[in-house]
Amino acid sequence: MSGTSIRRATTADLTEIRQLIADAYTKYIERIGRPPAPMTADYAAALGHSRVWVLERGEAIAGALVTEDRGDHLLLETVAVAPDCQGMGYGMMLLDRAERDAVELGFSEVRLYTNEAMTENLSFYPRHGYRETGRAAQDGFRRVYFSKTVGNDDVGDPTDANRGDHFEAERRAMNTEALADVYRRYLRCLNNRQWDELGQFVCEDVTHNQKPIGLTGYRAMLEGDTAAIPDLHFLAELFVADADLVACRLAFQCTPQQPFLGFEPTGTQISFAEHVFYRFREGKIAEVWSLVDAQAIAAQTTG
Repeated sequence: MSGTSIRRATTADLTEIRQLIADAYTKYIERIGRPPAPMTADYAAALGHSRVWVLERGEAIAGALVTEDRGDHLLLETVAVAPDCQGMGYGMMLLDRAERDAVELGFSEVRLYTNEAMTENLSFYPRHGYRETGRAAQDGFRRVYFSKTVGNDDVGDPTDANRGDHFEAERRAMNTEALADVYRRYLRCLNNRQWDELGQFVCEDVTHNQKPIGLTGYRAMLEGDTAAIPDLHFLAELFVADADLVACRLAFQCTPQQPFLGFEPTGTQISFAEHVFYRFREGKIAEVWSLVDAQAIAAQTTG
């Protein structure tokens, strides 16, 4: 991957590492009720007793990794990617580096834990071969434990000339997978009417059909739609994610209780589709282009 490399950290990197960790983990403080453990860790000390790695993108540090020799296994202590670089496959690259650490140290197992409130991680790690081994309270945190068995065949050769091309393909696949996962969680947010969480998925300056309505206007639009149609359920009948775009056909079967898109309610269920294109920026919806099948609604609500 052009312009991207992983190297051992030095004391000169400590300020950037601490800032990156703070940027990556601050969003979890509200969920957990306190700073996550990586935000209070001593990275200066870790340089002496652990393997500390940084992922560089150009001249900037975009990711950090801490692994520790635990005698019979490798502990993946901390992994973090800068918020503006998430969804680009860098987390996968750091996991790969951790697994190579294990092999280099003669271990066949990598263990890690994450907080129960970091729900994104609960699906991320299993996608990369980690299995959940238990849940428990530790040091005041509700933790979920994972393990993965690794061997020489499971990790790449850092000297392989094709490694950059391999990671570029993997990065694109990961970006697409991450984007699809974000979109699914966005739809769950809508269907659960979790309007206070909408800002996790939608940019403050979002536009709708080229009109700048902002997050407040976007939320008001959705709240208006669901007030008019209480049983409105967003079902992705078909969607495709690639790079920073999602194209989706949403299918609806619902019973409007108030006027909707200029049509009066009849008290009967109607079916229609909406074709939507989304452009994402830094993991959030920035632009939306929407076309509702108004003809289908008209045919079912007018004589």
